[in-house]
Amino acid sequence: MSWLVAEQQQAAIHFMPSSQKPALNRDGPTMHGELARMALIQRQNAPIHNLPVELLSRIFLLGYSDGVDPARPFKRKTVEGLNWERARASTVADRPQLESLQLWHLQEWATSQNLFTATAKPPVKILNDDVPSLVNLSLVGVNLAWSQEEYLVALKQIEFALHSEGVRPSVKEWETLLRDSPDLERLSLHYSGPRIDGPWSSSPIELRVLRELSFTDMDPDVLCITMEHLSLPTLRVLELELPEQDFSAFLELVSNAETPYFPLLDTLRVSALDCSTEAWSKFLLAVPKLSFLETDFRRVQHDFFQILFTKVPRSEEPVSGTSESAIEEKRTSPDPPTHSVGGKSVDDPPYNVLLPSLAVLKVAGLPADRLLAFVDFRRMAGYPIPRFMVHNKLTSGEMSALEQAQVAVEYYQYSDDEEEEEEEEEEDEDVSEADEAEEEDDDYEA
Repeated sequence: MSWLVAEQQQAAIHFMPSSQKPALNRDGPTMHGELARMALIQRQNAPIHNLPVELLSRIFLLGYSDGVDPARPFKRKTVEGLNWERARASTVADRPQLESLQLWHLQEWATSQNLFTATAKPPVKILNDDVPSLVNLSLVGVNLAWSQEEYLVALKQIEFALHSEGVRPSVKEWETLLRDSPDLERLSLHYSGPRIDGPWSSSPIELRVLRELSFTDMDPDVLCITMEHLSLPTLRVLELELPEQDFSAFLELVSNAETPYFPLLDTLRVSALDCSTEAWSKFLLAVPKLSFLETDFRRVQHDFFQILFTKVPRSEEPVSGTSESAIEEKRTSPDPPTHSVGGKSVDDPPYNVLLPSLAVLKVAGLPADRLLAFVDFRRMAGYPIPRFMVHNKLTSGEMSALEQAQVAVEYYQYSDDEEEEEEEEEEDEDVSEADEAEEEDDDYEA
């Protein structure tokens, strides 16, 4: 489904299979009149541009009904027919209060011919340009006529996902999109981004207020080239889900730059990551201000956790900036807090560690003995971890051991935990039923 959200009024475009289509709204134009009008448009077969491939699915509109005053609450209705969809989607009435636009699709090709027919046609404008309040854009599998959408400016959140290379914005369109949104706060790319076969501007794309960046299932080459042309001096949150390919080059890129890529990064969430342990170690060394680390070790190699036990020589500490502003910041900053070893306060820990500012560690897929060893390691180094968040798949004994270590421990679940539990319960029920059936057979034979 796809939806649009306005501050005071809602409108949406949903892509749904026919089995899920709601009934036509009888409060607006009559069902008979609507179907007749749709059939007329389809028979005309007017030459029009195609919307993205997603529109092979059925569309219904929230926020657009013929004959309904835009000031009134919006109506819901179902529409069918690609010609109708393609002819009407760019004629939606002005939405000056529309703030968020999210479009995604369900792939329901049925045949390879349908797939070819859909992908062979270029996209068309979805909205007119009178959406001055639009600040949030999410396109999942939906590509636009990038250079024609003049309303793609002054955005604060962008999410692009599931775009094959041929439908992604060109380098020029990508640069224009980001440069026209200097106040962008969040950027999320899931198998998307720009087409990289084109000349890039010599100056980087500065996103000076971007706070959150998310990469999922990216191609390593696309990821590296995209990052090479970004400047993110205020980034605070980085989310990575990068499995099945080697992303060492990406981590090397953001770790070895003369000017740190993420000087203020304080939150790192890693759902999956394939790279060398050397690249992972260099990256952690390059983000000394990180205070929150979340890693799912069910999808990340356990050697990455072992890297956190590294004793860092002082000579390997990240070099502080030497600019006047950096010197002034150091001069006016408060004294660093003292650390404790064996319950005693010390000003000079015996050695340095990776992530000296780490305050919260959230993990899944690790046994309690490894977590307890890490607790002891950080305490002995003078950098204790105040808070742990642990996946509650741990046994009760493991949970008790962590609590006895006198660290603050919280337990959490992933969204798929309940589904796994239900599957396990169903399997147990099946086994029980099978056992009962065998017992009945044995009794019968006896």
